[in-house]
Amino acid sequence: MKRIWAYVRNSGTNPFEEGGGYARGVYEGERVLILSGETEGGIEVNVKQQRSIIIPSRFLFPQIPTSRGQDVVVISGDNAGELYFTRKPNRDGTFPLGRRGHKGSPVCTIESSRLARCDPK
Repeated sequence: MKRIWAYVRNSGTNPFEEGGGYARGVYEGERVLILSGETEGGIEVNVKQQRSIIIPSRFLFPQIPTSRGQDVVVISGDNAGELYFTRKPNRDGTFPLGRRGHKGSPVCTIESSRLARCDPK
């Protein structure tokens, strides 16, 4: 199981949207760890490494990689669901990816928008 890091966004109340917001924006900007897939009530996440809550998926945005050595999971395309680690990013914003324990050339190169940082445990 790959647990994905995400941020809570757009959770503040919006007077122009019926039923907008979540928990009055209390978790806005928080980095959370996704613990489960989507259910009827939302997605179970761990907040501040101490408690879990259920948040509707529309308020969760995957944390994309920013530098080398970060564990990532591919979230779209042919390699979706595969676990890698990032190598030094290219100038065009793509990341060469490797597998832990394997040396040599990168396995593949993928755009950062198709990756999410994860906790591989």
